[in-house]
Amino acid sequence: MSSLDDQYNNFLEELEQKPDVRKLQAQLASKKTAPSSSLDDDPMADILQMAEEDNRISRMRRNPVALSTTRVDAGMEEMETDAAGDGPLTELNPNDLKRRVLVMKSGEADIVLEPEKALVYTCFNTTYDRAALNRADVWHQIMVHHDGKFKKDEILEGFFTLISTEDFYPVAYRQHTNIDFFLVRLCSKALVKLFDKNLKLAMAGSQDPVKLTVKLNAAKFAQGQIHPPTKLFAAVAERSENAVMYGFSNLLNLDNFRKHSEFEELCVFLGNRAHLELVCSSINRLEEVRTKVNAIKLTNNSIAHISPLVAIKDLPIQTLDLKFNRIKHPASLRPLKGCGINELYIEGNGIVDVPGYVDVLKEYFPNVLKIDSTFLGSLARKQTQVSAPARIGGDDEVEVTSAGEIYSCVNGIVEDANTFKKFKFNTKWHMVVVVHDGRYDKGEVLDALATMLDGFDFYPCYYKTYSKQDEFFVINCYEALAHLVQAKLALRMKNTNELISVVLKMNVAEFKEGQVVVEEKLNNCLVDRFNDRCLDLCSLQQHLDKIKFVDFTARSTRTLSRILSIAGKKFGPVCLVIRLRNNGLKNLQALSALFGFPKLMSLDLRYNELSTFDDLQGVMKNKIKELFLDNNPVCNAAASTIDYIRHVRNHFSSIERLDGMPLLENGNVNFAQNYICTPEAYKFTESFVKHYYTIYDSFQRSSLRDLYHAKAQFSMTCNFGQSKTMDSHQVRLNAYQGKSRNLLKIANVDRIISSLVVGNERIANVLVSFPKTEHDFYSFRVDTPIFRPECVVITVHGAFKEMANSLLSDDFVLGFTRTFYIQPCAKGLGIFERAIEFKIFNDVFHMYTLSTYGRDQVFKHHDEPEQTDPFVPHSEERENTIIVFQELTRLTRKWCMRCLEESSWNLKVALNIFLKLYEEDRIPESGFDSATAAAAASTQTQKR
Repeated sequence: MSSLDDQYNNFLEELEQKPDVRKLQAQLASKKTAPSSSLDDDPMADILQMAEEDNRISRMRRNPVALSTTRVDAGMEEMETDAAGDGPLTELNPNDLKRRVLVMKSGEADIVLEPEKALVYTCFNTTYDRAALNRADVWHQIMVHHDGKFKKDEILEGFFTLISTEDFYPVAYRQHTNIDFFLVRLCSKALVKLFDKNLKLAMAGSQDPVKLTVKLNAAKFAQGQIHPPTKLFAAVAERSENAVMYGFSNLLNLDNFRKHSEFEELCVFLGNRAHLELVCSSINRLEEVRTKVNAIKLTNNSIAHISPLVAIKDLPIQTLDLKFNRIKHPASLRPLKGCGINELYIEGNGIVDVPGYVDVLKEYFPNVLKIDSTFLGSLARKQTQVSAPARIGGDDEVEVTSAGEIYSCVNGIVEDANTFKKFKFNTKWHMVVVVHDGRYDKGEVLDALATMLDGFDFYPCYYKTYSKQDEFFVINCYEALAHLVQAKLALRMKNTNELISVVLKMNVAEFKEGQVVVEEKLNNCLVDRFNDRCLDLCSLQQHLDKIKFVDFTARSTRTLSRILSIAGKKFGPVCLVIRLRNNGLKNLQALSALFGFPKLMSLDLRYNELSTFDDLQGVMKNKIKELFLDNNPVCNAAASTIDYIRHVRNHFSSIERLDGMPLLENGNVNFAQNYICTPEAYKFTESFVKHYYTIYDSFQRSSLRDLYHAKAQFSMTCNFGQSKTMDSHQVRLNAYQGKSRNLLKIANVDRIISSLVVGNERIANVLVSFPKTEHDFYSFRVDTPIFRPECVVITVHGAFKEMANSLLSDDFVLGFTRTFYIQPCAKGLGIFERAIEFKIFNDVFHMYTLSTYGRDQVFKHHDEPEQTDPFVPHSEERENTIIVFQELTRLTRKWCMRCLEESSWNLKVALNIFLKLYEEDRIPESGFDSATAAAAASTQTQKR
């Protein structure tokens, strides 16, 4: 401990004496490549050189021996230099014996690697030298042979998953295309664990471990080189000294601590108990924490071990924020039992899935008043009484009984702002007055407040509008009001960018039974929103607008998060589908609450305002298999479909269907039945194809002339095999061959020209000369790759049946592909003046013989009643039924469709069909998903 105290004192002395030159170093480095004349002209050149010299002298003071030795060695032998993040990634030769200088970007003395002196161990040689392993005066090098399959964060996650409690501080992490490496020291227990695993590191999501190479004694440790405990203390001290920059002066914000700027050359992971112990020890030693800080934020740090927090148990901490860590059970917090905290935040941890966890935590922390968004104590009891069935949605008015304490901004200063902290645990009504002088209405004011206070709980109640100002009441929203005070009680309006004044009147009334309870209002909005395992929150704002006396904003992160949290408690264990269409969502931060839906398979986010792929962040690790993002700007954020899928899968790694399309195993989109380039083309394509082929199959085929332009062109090709016997089929096929314009087979130029049919009259005559046909609309695949105001291209693939021309002949089926080039040619008249008349300008028709399998697949639906339009995708109800049936039976989607179609989409009948087929062993192993196929095969074997 005395050694740490000395380092702490030295750190403070250097901080006071030495100017911060790190920012100037980057500028100086850019100047080095410039001509000398430009340096002479630059007035900052001398200052930058002085800064560099000061940095060199400072490093010399810390480690004069190491620096001088490095320069001597450099003169004797060629060495490579290596700095973190400098230049593109290169390939590393693990057997290279060249000495290398690792330049420390964080300012410490460089480390010189000496490979020729190291003891090398691989998975083929794990009998290590214990004496070398325990040396304290050397660095050990660990090489990770990832071959480009894993990134730095994934590799470190693998190490800290294995080494969760021992001292292990990776230093000078360097990345290469094939191998990453870093240095460690004084971590013999961690190294022994690696050797016990045969120098193979298990990686999440991969069955094959990553091979490691350990080089003991790879470099000498010298005074002035990086020291992890000192770096951790410096980072905690910086967060404490600059608390206002990271939130509030009374808050020690250690959110996502591993990203701190001090850790350029040190890998920190608070999920490791040793790392967290050092941080807590540093907090305990800082006098500023004892005198100024009463809240500590440790969110997003992968913390699983709570015992190190005992070191700060006796500090005057009122708020402890542990959201989005890895705390699995309430018993994990037992070491902190008796701690005097008033607020505890544990959202995003496994602990919230444990039944009765709130009661357990109340026992551990008797003074706690709030756990996440749940208030305990007197207010909670009152709200519980109000929530009785007879009082749901209490709307009694707030009776103002006091003028309250007024906070306003005068000349840019909020008087007594420092005293606002006393309202933190206040449970009374407060009045908010927005002074707009009649220039803004209620909707504009609420929109501005929602934008400014998006990350806070803030729900205006009993909103009243006056000519010059608006007034409303709020309760239990200290953080939002504190943010307003910090912003000098100024509200920026969205359209005009004008700042208008806000006045706060605190403690104007007591909460009474029968008044608005926000939790109940949100709970009430979920009524009739859950059916058939589907939570439908589409167009949520329309429903929220109907709620009396409270104004909610659906796009607010906190509002939506709270709604999902409530829904998760009620429906989470059985919910499979969530729809969030038309909610104006600009990001998915609110969807962090989806951890309450463990079986969620489908998420619908269509018609929102997600603009970039970064906006998809917020959904924690999930098993969502189906995702809809149609009609969001993010759909056009990628250069290609492959890039689009790749970016989406970075956030939703388990998806199998994206925007209604199945994905192949390699992540690419599967083929589509129809390709329509834009939604606007659906109606046009459907109308044209139906109209054209309905007339073609009728006795009025000659009227097709009106669909062609006067100068339209038509050509036909066919590819039929020649038969030696001239039967009736071959005779009819030869009739088509006579009109075929296959340029590869026609040598006569005159025939090539004459076989091109020009003019709508001639085209109609040719079409009428063809035999009577019947097209199978169910066989159609329709593509519309171009849909522009100036032209439309439609390609139809399918099959048609040529009707028998006598009793002695039979119908026969042919396949075809037909491409229409369509252009507008005129506008309508009179009441149809807005209509545009389109004509076919080019028609390319190709016919071919279907295979035996192809002939068997067509014309199967004619005796069945029409159920769906072939151009319209399955309805949402059918998609939900598929998801529910798949969850119940564990069948593949293909087999689910078979059972449901056989039962006419009756779920109960489909389940009976499934049970009958299963009992008769008629479902193959491939009919089940991979997770249950093995179990099904075993069961069927036992039956046999």
